[in-house]
Amino acid sequence: MNLDFDEQQLMIRSQARDFVKDNCPTKLVRGLVSSDQNYSEQLWKGMAELGWMSIPFSEHYGGAGMSFFEMLIILEEMGRGPVPSPYLSTMLCGLVVNDFGTEEQKGNFLRKITSGELIFAPAWTEPSASFEPTGIALRASRGIGSKYSLFGTKLFCPDAHISNNLLVISRTSPSTEKEPSYGITVFIAPAKSPALLRFPQPSIGFDSQCQIEFVNLVVDEKDIVGELNKGWQIVERLLNWGALGKCAEMIGAADRAFEMTVNYANDRKQYGKHIGSYQVQQHRIADMWLEFESARSYFYEAAWRFTHEGGDPLLASKAKIMVSDMAESVTEKATRLHGAVGITWDHDLSLYFRWVRGASLMFGDSSYHKSRIARLLEAACLR
Repeated sequence: MNLDFDEQQLMIRSQARDFVKDNCPTKLVRGLVSSDQNYSEQLWKGMAELGWMSIPFSEHYGGAGMSFFEMLIILEEMGRGPVPSPYLSTMLCGLVVNDFGTEEQKGNFLRKITSGELIFAPAWTEPSASFEPTGIALRASRGIGSKYSLFGTKLFCPDAHISNNLLVISRTSPSTEKEPSYGITVFIAPAKSPALLRFPQPSIGFDSQCQIEFVNLVVDEKDIVGELNKGWQIVERLLNWGALGKCAEMIGAADRAFEMTVNYANDRKQYGKHIGSYQVQQHRIADMWLEFESARSYFYEAAWRFTHEGGDPLLASKAKIMVSDMAESVTEKATRLHGAVGITWDHDLSLYFRWVRGASLMFGDSSYHKSRIARLLEAACLR
């Protein structure tokens, strides 16, 4: 398999890298992550003008007609920033609407997403901290006519504090023994309703997560994405897309951390010699390079195959395990080589160290994806 980018992909990467470098310096990042918004409207508008939100969507809805793989190229460059942005959250919800929504929903939302008018956020995980259907307790109760009322709590909802709409994973019926995933329904809900209470949840990755309390939020039957009680396949797809998106961010962050480490080793002198001349540090840098290049090569192959060969969940889980473990290891080794300065808030490396640890937990950590692979393989053997 030829993993080289084609001319269009190289242009996307070059444009994205230049934009991030010119418009999102680490000084701005520190200011954003210390603010209540954790988001720059100017950056968001710039990304929209460059067409980043249009990449994976059809031209019929104002998109660029490219693929999920090209979107991952953008996310990798955003990880090099790192760029605090609701880009991934919005795009994931847009992909759900694109693949499972009605024509009315696509017409209402996709054009506004591609133009940067709308910010979306997924509302999935709950106090159970489970990514399984048994962890969904937020209740969507049938009301008068076609109305549903949402009651419950969602935790760790990225970018919900600035979103216009939420993609809510809810329970509309009890599960059955034969079908534990039955009874899950996905709704599009307004994010700024008075029936919603949103509270910030600080995280190690400073990625703007929120707790949301649903207090009789009324939605309509027409707000259902996909089929009633059969929404778990949508959630599975969301998990795969989200895991690969976070992998792309971690690849970018680890790449930048590695570059910073090589530069520091060549600049920093101790006992009259550059620290990069000491064999122990050379071995550490070589280990970082091997880990990084192995994970990046596998990620590109997995992402390409996932995009163009049917979306195998095994590929997403394998990539999430390999990239998460690599990025945590590379940023830890980078911090050790930098010494005490590497963990200070004033040094850029601390941004990447924290960013990676937050991203590795989102959409399932390594332990979860190992268990998921075991279940998928067991199910395949029983067919």
